[in-house]
Amino acid sequence: MLGMGAIAALTEEIAPDILFCPGNHYSALAAWTKMRLGHRCPPIVAKISNALVRRDHGAAFAAAYRTWLRW
Repeated sequence: MLGMGAIAALTEEIAPDILFCPGNHYSALAAWTKMRLGHRCPPIVAKISNALVRRDHGAAFAAAYRTWLRW
């Protein structure tokens, strides 16, 4: 199994106490793992590596970005 599906399978196999997401680039993978495993997913600790408020985003993208950060 390769790609994003592999991380959920590996997480179940290894059964870590937590998952660490080292930056925004990997947050989609962490979210995918949480969706795949549901309540079986260990807590996810994430490092936010980008500014929480981005002046370079338009209004619609900024709203979506805030929603993503809250999730």
